[in-house]
Amino acid sequence: MTKHQSVDTWQPRPVRILLRGLSANLGAPDLTQRLESLVSSPRPAYERALLADLPEVLDLPSLEAAGSAQDTDLVLDVVLQGFRVGSATDVSLGAVGWPLWWRPQVGLAAKIHRRIDDQLISSFEVTETMPWQVYALRVLSWRVLLGHEPLARRRDLDVLLRRAGHRLLQRLPALLP
Repeated sequence: MTKHQSVDTWQPRPVRILLRGLSANLGAPDLTQRLESLVSSPRPAYERALLADLPEVLDLPSLEAAGSAQDTDLVLDVVLQGFRVGSATDVSLGAVGWPLWWRPQVGLAAKIHRRIDDQLISSFEVTETMPWQVYALRVLSWRVLLGHEPLARRRDLDVLLRRAGHRLLQRLPALLP
């Protein structure tokens, strides 16, 4: 081989991660969700809004728009595992009372499959909770104290969703074969 001849170098195809499905699996309500339902919180509206925002947050091409399958294609299924709008209240039994606090939270679960044979590569969950400082400021807000707005507004849950989506995307490269 002379120094002017080119050597064909084999380069592997880049891995494409394609978004196949988005869904919500909120399951049976836990204690905090039951307590939140006692206070008027628009849970179904929040659920629809979070699911509607999820494709924009993940910003991955859809499986339908990807065209023909490649050997290196991976598909991602994402599930909204649950969310809490948070509260700061107390339970009183006569003269004795216990404070109950829980912060707003959003949880996502993901499964990565190979596109060709649908073999599961990995599954994992991420959860994002409102920081204590932000939570304390919201709890002490006059609008929340007077009951004019909920502890977690839609935009607060959207911030948590974006953080959870970002953490989910950060975990993907470490899981690739």
